[in-house]
Formats: sequence, C-alpha cells, structure tokens
Amino acid sequence: MAVGVGGAWLLWRLLVAPPPVSVASVAVKPATASIPVGGVVDLQATVQGTNGRALSDHPVGWVSSDSSVANVNSEGVVHGVRSGAATVSATAGPETGAAVVTVTAPRITPVDTAVASVDVLPRQARIAVKGAFAFRAVARDAHGDVIRRPVEWSSSDRAVAAVSSTGVVSGVGPGTATVTARSEGVRSGPVAVTVIPAGPPPAGILQVLIVPTWAYVSINGLTRGQGQLTRLVDTLPSGRAYRLHFERAGFVSVDTTVTLQPGPNRLTIQMKSRTP
Repeated sequence: MAVGVGGAWLLWRLLVAPPPVSVASVAVKPATASIPVGGVVDLQATVQGTNGRALSDHPVGWVSSDSSVANVNSEGVVHGVRSGAATVSATAGPETGAAVVTVTAPRITPVDTAVASVDVLPRQARIAVKGAFAFRAVARDAHGDVIRRPVEWSSSDRAVAAVSSTGVVSGVGPGTATVTARSEGVRSGPVAVTVIPAGPPPAGILQVLIVPTWAYVSINGLTRGQGQLTRLVDTLPSGRAYRLHFERAGFVSVDTTVTLQPGPNRLTIQMKSRTP
C-alpha cells in the first residue's frame, strides 16, 4: 500500500496471518466391524482440520463404551472379550468419531485345522532394563478364524531382551531386539523391543475431559481427585499401562486402559445415560 505524505510516498506491506487450524472432524474406519471372541480389529482414525486437510500428527484418544465386550488400546486395536456390541470412539480435540464393533461367539474349530498365520500384538514395546512386557500371539486358520495352538517364542538378541514361553519379554541390556512367535512351523513377523537404561521413566501427563457430566474416577483401582470430576490432570510415570474407571449413578460406567507416553496424553470420556 502507498500513501502520499508531504509530497513523499510511504510504502508498507500488510501481512495477514492465516487462522489457526483446529480439528473439524474425526472419522473412524471401518465404521462397523465384526470379530469373534478373542479376535482383533485395527481401527484407523482420520483427523481433519478446519483447513480441509488431514492432521496426521494430532493425538487421538480411544475409548470403548463397554470394555467387557470390546477392549481398545491406545493405538486403536480392539480385542473381542465376550459376545455383544460396543461403540469404540476416537477423540481429537472437541470432535469424536466412532465405530460399532460386534463381538460374536467363537466358532468351534476342528482340531485338525492348520495354522495359516501368527500375529503378535502389540507391534512394538519399549521397556527399561529389568522391566517386563507381555506380548500376545494370535494364531489363525486359512479362513482367518482364531484357533488355539501352542506358541513358541524367540528373541533375536537375548543379551538385550529375553522372552519367556508365555510371551513375557524382560529387558536385559540397552539396545533393540526383535521378538517372534511360531506355531506349527508358521512364524509371525518380527516385533521391535527397545530396551532403555534403568532409571526413573519420564513423566506422562494424563489430561482427561469428561462429558457431558461429571463422574467418579479411579486409576488402577485408586480414587483420583475430590469426587465429582469433569476434568482430571495427573502426572504419572510414562511407558506404563493404567486402568481407568469412570462411574456415576444413572450412567453407563466406562473402563479403558491407557499406556502413557512422555508429555501430554489427552483423553475424552463420554458418559451415557442409562435411560433414553
């Protein structure tokens, strides 16, 4: 822009900063899923910003409406616990997307059904020296049905991470190793185990928003706060799994498990009334 002042011209440039990008929507895929008891499904959450673009780095909190039917971890992996249906929600900022997961009774599988694939869950773990972490192996037949079979575990470097016959990994020395599971000659893909030196873990900050009402909150069975909470902020050691329980008379109780990462860990819990 130019303006004449006393026969001279003054020039300046006006810079307008773009508006900040916030979360516009959260979409969960698949929107519906059916798994047997003991089965798993990996849900994916897409966070879209107000600029119309995906916010790939935005943190997402996962919660199941009934963890006794379908339990979800912090990565969106859902495990079928018992027959029924549950709504699994992904929350980013003020927005929430959801998927309906139906858990069916396990099929009766013939004894002579062969193992076609073996998966290890979760896909990676980070533990300290002398720490421990339990992996889970899932064997499937050619139809993708879960079958129960003995599993053998192995570590690529026992000087870094040793694994027991039940899939429990122990940190031996700092470094990185891979763990695999094998059943009837079928081997899983390797999962990474990072072992860090022993010492106090970095802090994780648990930030919980409870909507649309208050709830009583407990972590690992211990009551937190002063009773009726709509928000909770708690600093806890990271790298550990914490069982969260939310309850209030007249509302459906919510149970979920969160593995804290260093720094802020945001989670939104939606309480649903038992009456329409």
